[in-house]
Amino acid sequence: MVRFRGFRSKVFAIAFLASLITATTMTAISLSAETISSSGGFSCISPTCQSGTSSCTVAINGNTCSTSTITFPVAYSSIPIIGQINETLNPITPVHAQSISQSATLDFLSQQPANHTRLMYANETLASKTIPNTDTIIRSYSGLSTPDIFVQPPDLTYPYVIVEAEGYITTNLITSTRQDISIMIEDTVYTSGSPFTTTIVQTIKINPEAVAASGKIPFAIKGADNILLEATYGYGVESINVIAPAADANTVANIVSMRVYAVENSFLSIPNMPIPLTEIYGSRIGWSVPFTTTYTPFFCINIIVSSWNASSTIIIQSSTDQTAWTTRSNIFINTIGISCVQTSIISLTAGTIYFRLASQSGGGIGDFPAISGIILTFTYSSTTNVPVGYGSAIILSLTSTSFKIKFQFDATITASNTITFNWRSIGS
Repeated sequence: MVRFRGFRSKVFAIAFLASLITATTMTAISLSAETISSSGGFSCISPTCQSGTSSCTVAINGNTCSTSTITFPVAYSSIPIIGQINETLNPITPVHAQSISQSATLDFLSQQPANHTRLMYANETLASKTIPNTDTIIRSYSGLSTPDIFVQPPDLTYPYVIVEAEGYITTNLITSTRQDISIMIEDTVYTSGSPFTTTIVQTIKINPEAVAASGKIPFAIKGADNILLEATYGYGVESINVIAPAADANTVANIVSMRVYAVENSFLSIPNMPIPLTEIYGSRIGWSVPFTTTYTPFFCINIIVSSWNASSTIIIQSSTDQTAWTTRSNIFINTIGISCVQTSIISLTAGTIYFRLASQSGGGIGDFPAISGIILTFTYSSTTNVPVGYGSAIILSLTSTSFKIKFQFDATITASNTITFNWRSIGS
């Protein structure tokens, strides 16, 4: 059996000589796509030269086809030479379905705003204190219940807060004391429910030099505070305070408006992480599923501030309509560091699918985990059609009366193809 490659517009000859062709018959033989000739003037005259057309069909997912027995129109007296002139394919050039491993990554934190100012507290009602001779809070963003507590996670989630307030001092013509009244913004760090340290962020002084009956002296105060100490000890209270050298019951400090803004970076923080399953706002992502096939998801989180509760988790859910959600995986976030899980293989249909994050089993008030990275990566296989090209011709049998040919492809093909070829024979 002899095998050789290459087809279209080329000539291939396989010689099976049972007897010698003498020098008086021809000195050399050359085969081309159009003629068969010899340097001695040999011409292709039947039965010395014969030709024909034949075919065979390669089945779907097959890689070979063989012809039935092809009989020479006129039998030779000895075994001839077979030359295949060209090969055509119908309907298409054969292709091989090749599986390729691919991946897709969804980055949930790319959805989150970065370095923005977030209003944490606003109170537009009146709060008043008579002038004391000890540091006294007029109004604070504080307390031990939502929404008043200001909890700072131990990271840079909220590296700064901005506190601002407006108010006025009321005086009495006869009884008010002329003295410097200090209005201050203070930051008090609490640990285990008790004050640990207090920082005076900003101070303005008001001296009612011309005391008037029912006088009012307006003021505004604003300050920015680095609150990293809260990262170590627990939570902080931002307050507007008043103090003077002497107590004065006839002069009053009034706050009419107070606001606290947190300057947030790109980390995802979960304030007062709730116990029930709660969607994390702004975490939804829509993904266009490329193929209907099975997908292997990997869910990874970089936890930079752990939750207080050992059973707290971040959950990933999917939905096709953003109404009914299916839980796909969850990661415990009670330990700092990168944590990854491979979820169960899922079957997805080509089209849009939505994912969202949710938290569950948090520690509630004071539990403030922070995350710097959340990704969901899918690995999957897709099928790509790779051209196979033409097959190789293999002579299966050859006699003086007939022959058979097989065509061999390098890979299985995805569609049935009929191979049609022209052949020439030379002999005596």
